[in-house]
Amino acid sequence: MYTQMSMHSNDSHIAGGGLPSVWLEQVASSVVALLEESHYRVRSGKNKAAQLFDTPTIAAMSIEDYVMRIGEYCNATAGAYTMALLYLRRFCSVTSAPLTERNVHRLFAVCLLVGFKFVDDDTCTNEFFAHVAGMSVKELNQLEKQFMLVLDWHVTATEMEFKKNLHFIEAQGTEEGEDLCFSDAPTDVGSSDDFEESS
Repeated sequence: MYTQMSMHSNDSHIAGGGLPSVWLEQVASSVVALLEESHYRVRSGKNKAAQLFDTPTIAAMSIEDYVMRIGEYCNATAGAYTMALLYLRRFCSVTSAPLTERNVHRLFAVCLLVGFKFVDDDTCTNEFFAHVAGMSVKELNQLEKQFMLVLDWHVTATEMEFKKNLHFIEAQGTEEGEDLCFSDAPTDVGSSDDFEESS
């Protein structure tokens, strides 16, 4: 599914969504860090809800390229990406399921989609997002619904939770030592009443 997606960028500094590419690289590094951290955790049992996010095989596209691709075509704010990282951690905590090479792409995609809808006023449709994420609309809708049920619609965050994940992203930096600081980004992420379930 991810093998047919190509990466095209007209600007190596600014992603299509408007965020500097270095920020997206820091987000990608953050997801990789969580993935590597998960490898050292011993989880007991299997969570059926979490297993729905598993793919039959490991995706050919790396999670780093996947994050950059979504950032190129979808206009999301730093706040939405920060919430996506928070949701990723929350999902794994609630399900006690490890983050793996087989579920990280789908989980990140759904986490960011929810972050889009919860934080940003101008969000892309599920149809467009599914195309960018390399899924069918039906599959994306099903995963989004399952994700929300697992979290029991708990998509709000305290200021401390938000800043913790924002600082985690900022701390990643790049190999060249370049990083961006979004510490002054709005931490008002609304209430669960603002979230509308997709049809």
